[in-house]
Amino acid sequence: MIKILFVCHGNICRSPMAEYMMKDMVRYRQLEEQFYIESAGVASDNVGMEMQEGAKNKLRSVGVPYDNHRTARQMTREDYKNFDYVICMDENNRKELYNLFGGDPEKKIHLLLDFTEREEKNIPDPWFTNDFDDTYDDMLVGISGLLKALREQDGALSRETPAAAPAPRTEPGRVSAPRTEPGRAQTPRSLDKMAGCR
Repeated sequence: MIKILFVCHGNICRSPMAEYMMKDMVRYRQLEEQFYIESAGVASDNVGMEMQEGAKNKLRSVGVPYDNHRTARQMTREDYKNFDYVICMDENNRKELYNLFGGDPEKKIHLLLDFTEREEKNIPDPWFTNDFDDTYDDMLVGISGLLKALREQDGALSRETPAAAPAPRTEPGRVSAPRTEPGRAQTPRSLDKMAGCR
């Protein structure tokens, strides 16, 4: 199972949107049994708060299901151990994680837009821009690139349904039941070559 943690500053806008978008994308491709996907924040400011209304409204408008009862949490050292990939929304998130964990010894931390050909790698925080449309569009490109990189890497997603091509905005799907906590970390798969990371 591939374990992915999406991370932004407070876990109420970008990272939960990315979590539910990725879940919807892999569910539509019938790959949900091969993934465990979650999100967290680098800061404790918003712990216990619900996802921001603008984020909920955007996901609802494009038919991406989400858990209305989830609350924000802060990333922990256990998360770094348990997840294969930690995907940040901007460079500040990545720097804050380096400070928290003393760098990235296992090379798990990446920017979401590293998996695209875009020169700009930061996804602006809609908490400040109030532009959830652009945030969604940026993340859709990034998540598609991430899934493509994983698929090309080692055939780990070989059981993907061939016909499952449309973007998740047209496929609402159902909200899946909460999964169990991540188990022990597997040997991390390096995406450095595909992502153009350090």
